[in-house]
Amino acid sequence: MKEKLIKTPLFERSSQHFAQVYGYPPCTAKIFSLMLLDFERAGITFEQITEQFGMSKSTASEALAYLLKENHIAFFQKEEDRKRYFKINPDFMKIRYENIASKLSEEQSILNEISARMEQYDQSDVPTMRKFEIISKTIEKSIQNLQNAIKKLETT
Repeated sequence: MKEKLIKTPLFERSSQHFAQVYGYPPCTAKIFSLMLLDFERAGITFEQITEQFGMSKSTASEALAYLLKENHIAFFQKEEDRKRYFKINPDFMKIRYENIASKLSEEQSILNEISARMEQYDQSDVPTMRKFEIISKTIEKSIQNLQNAIKKLETT
């Protein structure tokens, strides 16, 4: 199966990265990394996951349910059997960028509101306001870049 894959530095690095970035528990990060690195996209069964990682059925089930809920993975069934095969959601990167853009938009809105309130005071903190302006413009450019990437992903 994928025994050799999970022993690679790339697998370890990606598992750690997704645990940090998404706050995944270690088992969830490992399952997600395995699916991300399954370049054949043949799908991985529940049984293969529990065997591969030596994790309990409940741990694997919780991890898969979470990844499905977040739309990071999908599943399909093959005609010849009733097993569910899990794989990375083909729209994963688009969903990820949409989430990042949404979080950045909210942060920009908050910074703009703070800046507006600071301006109401006669002795406002001008250096901090300038920093907020720089950050706000940077966030705006980042959102535009993400939106451009999302459009490209939608047409790919």
